Amino acid sequence: MFAQSFEKGNVIITAGYGFGNLSKALFKTYSNNTGYKSSSIGPAFGKVEFAVSDKVGIGLNFAHIGVDANYKMDDNYEGNINFKNTSVLGRINLHFANSEKFDAYWGAGLGYRFGGWKHTDNDPNTVSDGEIPTMIPFGFETTVGVRYFFIKNLGVYAELGIAKAPIQFGLSAKF
Repeated sequence: MFAQSFEKGNVIITAGYGFGNLSKALFKTYSNNTGYKSSSIGPAFGKVEFAVSDKVGIGLNFAHIGVDANYKMDDNYEGNINFKNTSVLGRINLHFANSEKFDAYWGAGLGYRFGGWKHTDNDPNTVSDGEIPTMIPFGFETTVGVRYFFIKNLGVYAELGIAKAPIQFGLSAKF
């Protein structure tokens, strides 16, 4: 019997970054306008998975994105729009291809998400200053992923699917 990259009792910790986030893209679209600047962080992912068998893992997924935009209206008024969203999800992964270095899986997560929008400006006619919290605090994701362990306990991962970003990748450590 060969050693598997995913075996009962393993704990796998991953840290990654995502691409293709809609919120971030909307802010970037306007960042070329005069007087408008935006910056962002994420989506960043942190995950921990415990192998309850050679085919099933359970764990937690943490994900965060933040976008901050500053703008000028005419020469007199300045404003700021801030968007943050964080999720904490329970997750299950079903592993369907597993070798000494390679591990493929499908995963789904359910849990809680929080954050929202905040707008401020110095225009005396504005009545929209304030915060708008996340309307639906329910979080969900489903992805298909692969891990490749280039040394026994350290590797890389990539996932595609419905999450804070449709594409994510990063590092995986196995204990």
